[in-house]
Amino acid sequence: MAIESFPLGRDAKVYYNTASKKLGDSGVETATLWLADAATVEAGNVSNVALQTTSTKADTNTRASTAGGFSSQRPVLKDGSVTFGCIWDLSDDFLLDLMTAWTTDAKMGLGFMNRDKSTLVTDDVFNGLVGNFFIEMSKDENVDDVQRGNFTASHADYGTWHQVITT
Repeated sequence: MAIESFPLGRDAKVYYNTASKKLGDSGVETATLWLADAATVEAGNVSNVALQTTSTKADTNTRASTAGGFSSQRPVLKDGSVTFGCIWDLSDDFLLDLMTAWTTDAKMGLGFMNRDKSTLVTDDVFNGLVGNFFIEMSKDENVDDVQRGNFTASHADYGTWHQVITT
């Protein structure tokens, strides 16, 4: 694969729903429906997105499976969190929605996708973590930079790795 075809970090998109719809709500029961909803839009005020996933594992040790000295386990539940930053712009609706979700301990529907949902062409792969998340926040007020909010979106429910391959 030519290096020109690799996705760039700047091409990744964060989506949220301006009508505060969450996955599982009426009409947006799936990631496909939530992403297609007219109120699900790109959050433009986002920088440096990092996705972390883990799995809870079940102990599947038996005498036979551990004969070589290693434990045996099987993943049973996935978990995910995403960290990202925003410029502290109090006229930005996404920042205000993040702050509201944080102050009220409410879930927020978010999608962290590898590209723009509206520019898919043949043989494109559109994928990423979509679900409802709880928000944690910190704020930087460095003397030599603009004020920034730092956020961690921790998976709450309806999480899925959404993938579409166009043909």
